[in-house]
Amino acid sequence: MFKNISSIIKSYSVELLLLLTLLPLLFLHLPLALDWGDDFAGYLLQALNHRNNTSNASIENYLYNKDYFIYAPERYPPLYSYSLYLYGKITKPGVSNYLFLNSLILVLWSFAIYVFVKNKNRFSAFIAAILVAYFPFILELKNELLSDFLFCLLALTSILFHINNGKARNPPFYFISGFIACLAFLTKSLGVFLPISLLTIALINSYKPKHILSYFSGYAICIICGLLLFEWKEFQNLIFFSRIAQNISIIDVVKDNLNIYTVLIKYYPQNFSTYFLIEWIYIILFAMGLLGTVSSLKKIKQPIYIYFWVLFSFIIIFPNSKQGLRYLLPLLPFLVLLIFDGFRLAFLNSPNLKTAFKIIVPVLLITLLYKPTIALTSIDKINHSTILSNHPTSKALFDFLRTEVKEDETICFKKVRAIVLYTNKKCFANNIEYKLEETELEMKKFNPTYFVTGNLDILYNPALENYIKENQSKLDTVFSNENYNVLKWKNR
Repeated sequence: MFKNISSIIKSYSVELLLLLTLLPLLFLHLPLALDWGDDFAGYLLQALNHRNNTSNASIENYLYNKDYFIYAPERYPPLYSYSLYLYGKITKPGVSNYLFLNSLILVLWSFAIYVFVKNKNRFSAFIAAILVAYFPFILELKNELLSDFLFCLLALTSILFHINNGKARNPPFYFISGFIACLAFLTKSLGVFLPISLLTIALINSYKPKHILSYFSGYAICIICGLLLFEWKEFQNLIFFSRIAQNISIIDVVKDNLNIYTVLIKYYPQNFSTYFLIEWIYIILFAMGLLGTVSSLKKIKQPIYIYFWVLFSFIIIFPNSKQGLRYLLPLLPFLVLLIFDGFRLAFLNSPNLKTAFKIIVPVLLITLLYKPTIALTSIDKINHSTILSNHPTSKALFDFLRTEVKEDETICFKKVRAIVLYTNKKCFANNIEYKLEETELEMKKFNPTYFVTGNLDILYNPALENYIKENQSKLDTVFSNENYNVLKWKNR
């Protein structure tokens, strides 16, 4: 018996060591910092109100403005908020418990990255999983109530069930892969890339109809279960993106996305005191990733690379660059593979270092053209600071609104869902790009009693400020502190 246990431990020593290394993530929490990017409030509202669950904040008080749909969808895909709801029932509702669930999902995703890469090299897979899990941006994101980690875990698990099926092509594996792919779609709309990738792979590699049928049977059963369990509003996220796409050309979206993602990736190292070292690591990894990406074009028929290119295409054409770097997270496992392929092509497959330098030096030169400044001079850090929603001035604002605003009165504020979550009062967001005439029509439609403005950049609302300026004589300032002002009509 002990020999069997010993042999099992020896066989899975790397996996056990990885789990032990990842476990501290469950207890490593940064101070709670929910900022005015109020996506978290949307998920919490849906979790608190799931299946007519009575709570202190009703999502019905979120008055959705169809004329300002770009702000946020009316509802998010339901699975993440439902996970928060279930976990709250099992343990106890509360942000700290929800953050623990986030950490658990991160551990599982990091382990899935190891499984994804280990066929290349177990040691490299181990290092990659640790680097991803403890990367500063990932640790920051772990402290946010967002669906990204759950989506990444489900998407990668679906891919693993497919590609690890190998030449056997066992229909049950396709069924499971399809079912999990649908769960990913019920977490983030980007999950639509999975079935499209499968169809592309099936066409290129001549899959039998039964394999495709098994995959989409799993997908269909999951959709049916979702429709029975969730409200229809929670399935309309794709409509949200299609409405954005109708107002902007795909070429403009691609240009915008490439520009924003390039800037974010380019300047992220400036957040570190060890900027010089981090910058050079960035350069080397970017060079190897570029080399690996070029080499992947030769293996384009392989399922793993088809998944990568389809996912990359969807990220580039989705009009959603405002989510920042976190929207690129599903690419991370593939980027690890491409960087590994780049190193292997540059060094391991080269007969000598001289040949390797012939490969790596031109790639580095191309990379240096992309990033010409390598921290030779000091560069100011990007200022990400913002007043958090749990800041004393914010709490004072919420206390005032909770106490003074009546049930039949409406608030106008740029960050609707945070107001609804913290005050349970009716609120809508005006279209910040409207001219005065358009804003006046909008105000007649929603008939607000209170207007909230903020001194923070993230709360800048030019349309509302113009409207208030035009109606200044008819309004009273009823609350004010260093960060917020609340105005109310004099005759109400």
